[in-house]
Amino acid sequence: MSFSGSAILPPTNYRDGRTNLLEYAFDGDPRSGSDEGKVRGMVATLPSNGSRVFTLSLPVRRNASFGGATEQVSAPIDGVTYTIQGNDTLETGAWTLAVTEITEADALAIQAGLPALSDLAGDLTPDWTYRTFRRPGTVTDGDPRDFLRAMVTMP
Repeated sequence: MSFSGSAILPPTNYRDGRTNLLEYAFDGDPRSGSDEGKVRGMVATLPSNGSRVFTLSLPVRRNASFGGATEQVSAPIDGVTYTIQGNDTLETGAWTLAVTEITEADALAIQAGLPALSDLAGDLTPDWTYRTFRRPGTVTDGDPRDFLRAMVTMP
């Protein structure tokens, strides 16, 4: 699991290694140097079929829409674009695995126990929502390396 981002903003806050852009995009607090635990990479068992898959769950701006045949890219929303990519190595340019989104009951089971999301508007509805993505195939003992990354850019 990795994070990256680009923006014309101060590079980090509170020495946590995250830009203001990443803090905003993933519902973080730029005034805190602690990890709020809102991004989770894990091997999960899907309730729908019992398969074990490598997943990345993270908060994205509410109403973000994703699409793509390989990487999942959001339409620009509230000043950010999210890109989720998968790979079997960490080589530059090799992020070409077909990442898909996990939805419905499978997503709810994987997201159980994640921290509450922020409601900046004060309308009792969080301004972010959790989304869960997976790399293709199942996790087996013969496939020891899997990577998913989330990138954020300003359009």
